[in-house]
Amino acid sequence: SGSGTYARTVQGKEREIISVKDFKNTDGTQVALDGTQDDTVGIQAAVVFCETFASGAILHFPASTGYGKITTQLGINASISIKGSGRYTSGIVCIGGINGFVINTGVDHVTIENLDIAQAVRFSTTANGAAGITIIGTSGSHSNSHTFRDVLIDGFRDAIIGDYFYFCLFDNV
Repeated sequence: SGSGTYARTVQGKEREIISVKDFKNTDGTQVALDGTQDDTVGIQAAVVFCETFASGAILHFPASTGYGKITTQLGINASISIKGSGRYTSGIVCIGGINGFVINTGVDHVTIENLDIAQAVRFSTTANGAAGITIIGTSGSHSNSHTFRDVLIDGFRDAIIGDYFYFCLFDNV
């Protein structure tokens, strides 16, 4: 440690960025991000794990040969940063006309960036009835201060929908 710095353990530093590929699906397989294996359970487990960190760990989607295939929407219940490796290189593909990410009531400070959120049929002119990102708020429990940057949302009827959300940044979505 140098002057003015604080000594931290390697483990503490490594916990700041969590790879989605460090998690398992129900059948014990590693999250593959190949677009064919169902990665829903592993990705949701990664989200839940990152939500437990008060300092807000970053959930990273590394560049891969495909996207994380999900068959049910991914719920976000606490502040989290979800970051991919760049558009067209990392993200999720939603199977069966489902929503992508759902930010639940009362959740603040969610960041999603450098990530693709797509339906199974990319660049379609026939959209389904789902949304890439849904933000749920009520008149008594708003959802505030989210950041969405460099996110490609494709194949949904609505890219982002929600109720009672405020002070959000949308940059290159």
